[in-house]
Amino acid sequence: MLDSGFDPLAIAKQFRQRLYAVHIKDFIFTRSGVPQDIVVGQGNLDLVAFVRYLVETNWSGSITLEYEGDVANPVAALRQCVQAIHAAFDSVAR
Repeated sequence: MLDSGFDPLAIAKQFRQRLYAVHIKDFIFTRSGVPQDIVVGQGNLDLVAFVRYLVETNWSGSITLEYEGDVANPVAALRQCVQAIHAAFDSVAR
């Protein structure tokens, strides 16, 4: 949604009845509008707000994480992405 110029949370709310899976990816955009992958929650995606909505609506689908920012060595950033997602769910569960 971010890459298409839409707010992922607004789209999730609009299509909640058909939301069976979530694909999480975060971006920042260059001045010319080119998307650049970034660790989830550090870019334009409001990860905590998105996760809060999923929890508040008792959503029970699957989550897929995508990160393509460091093709040569993505493991460290992927770990950070997973940690950010866990932290978002933990912060909402309190």
